[in-house]
Amino acid sequence: MDQQQFWENLIATCHQEWERERLIQLQTSPTSPIKLILETVCGERYYCFQRSQLNLKRITSSLPVSGNQKIGLEIAAGNSAIALLLGQPATGKTRIAYNLANAAIQQQKRVLILSKFPTTLESYQDLPNFPYWVGRESSFNLQQQLNHPKINYTPPHLLPDRILDQLRTPQKLETWLQRIETTSPSRETLSQQLETEFPDLTETRRDLLAKTLLTHTGLLREQLKLFQLYQNLSAEGREKLIQNLRSERNSPILGAIADCLQPQQQWLHQTPFDLIIVEDSHHLHWKDLILIAGMGDKLVLLGEEIPQRQTGRQRKKVSFHRYPYSFHWLSHHLLPCYTYTLCEQYRLHPQLATPIYDLISNRWIQNNYIYIDTLETSLPSHPHLSWWDIRDSNFSSPLLEYLSSLPPQQTSDVGVITFSETTRNEIQTNIKDIYPQVRVKDITHWVGKESLMIVLCCDISPDTLSPEKINIALTRGKTHLMILGDVSQWRETNTLLSKLLSHPNLETIRKVTL
Repeated sequence: MDQQQFWENLIATCHQEWERERLIQLQTSPTSPIKLILETVCGERYYCFQRSQLNLKRITSSLPVSGNQKIGLEIAAGNSAIALLLGQPATGKTRIAYNLANAAIQQQKRVLILSKFPTTLESYQDLPNFPYWVGRESSFNLQQQLNHPKINYTPPHLLPDRILDQLRTPQKLETWLQRIETTSPSRETLSQQLETEFPDLTETRRDLLAKTLLTHTGLLREQLKLFQLYQNLSAEGREKLIQNLRSERNSPILGAIADCLQPQQQWLHQTPFDLIIVEDSHHLHWKDLILIAGMGDKLVLLGEEIPQRQTGRQRKKVSFHRYPYSFHWLSHHLLPCYTYTLCEQYRLHPQLATPIYDLISNRWIQNNYIYIDTLETSLPSHPHLSWWDIRDSNFSSPLLEYLSSLPPQQTSDVGVITFSETTRNEIQTNIKDIYPQVRVKDITHWVGKESLMIVLCCDISPDTLSPEKINIALTRGKTHLMILGDVSQWRETNTLLSKLLSHPNLETIRKVTL
């Protein structure tokens, strides 16, 4: 296939006129990522000598990374036109992307971050310079952030302090700062006064909090003053501030792929981005990939590798239009200098990781779960991996039984995953008055999320459940995964969950309804 045939096949897949016009423009003036894709698709493996202009001088990780993740970060931060990072869930793809985006923003680069799932993008909301979220102008984005400004920013040399954050509301901060500035108390005196606010804190912890307040009184006063000044801005003043922030070159832009590839968002295609990061790239079709690659000089693709036993595909050269998902084709055919596979996981407890990654990955995934003694001793005594065998569709009763067996302070660490919205709504209705802190969401809203303990409700026919949804569901819980469903129904199917039933780490619990 030559390049002309490539473009003809690609344009033939367009359903909108603006897409055809844009692809014709890119055919005439391709960006560096598109040139590399063209040469790889239309020829053999190709090395592109043209370098991107990203030129990041240094990368200081705002989130800690392992050695394995650091290699991926260095590859992604290089000046190659494309970097492709593969990894199963919990291997650190989002952590790498966040550090890369943060470094680029700090060095005045224009950054675009895309994903199929909006929930994945929520991990980037606290990037510097007020990220602008395409398609959410009315419900999120700058308007929402500026309507509810935060005053809990801390200098980089200070560690986060959740106890101090509890005092950093306008009312409490005004009270305590006025008390400090009026009476000039000693650390011991202030520590005693803080006992009324935090009766459960130890004396040593109160002393530390008192010292922090006395040391940073000036900083806290300035933050409170800025907050009060901002609250006095008129609506016109806030709108002008929003417009100024949107026009800033180093304000990152977030967006769901479907939202950004709409006619009303064509301004994105006229904006030259220095760095484009695409999460969940394994969902990208060729047309979408080329349209996105035409927006910038550097393209970083992050996605999951589909096990060959699920796809039946071999690594032989396959025509691009017969291989609909571009990410997997490129992962097989790009030169090794453009790709890297992450092979360490950091989220799942080993008792969960061993059986789960044996199912969802062809590669050996190293367990780097960090044991914390205080956490381990406080975990519930339930098995890490269990299946509660229930023969009806009443998921609320066993869920309530499980929650009642936990210490009250640990129920906030429980998340509930359903495959259907109907079950989600039913469970929310039944437990919201007793356990309002428990997060109950359907599977699409758990992408990019995690919880200490997960309850998975198998409320769908096994024949309609995709391997991708199972992968997401099995990798959300950090220490405990409890599955609710009819064992006899799932054991007869040829799914990942049926294979999990035969693993020795799984404990099956039969629930009898009288």
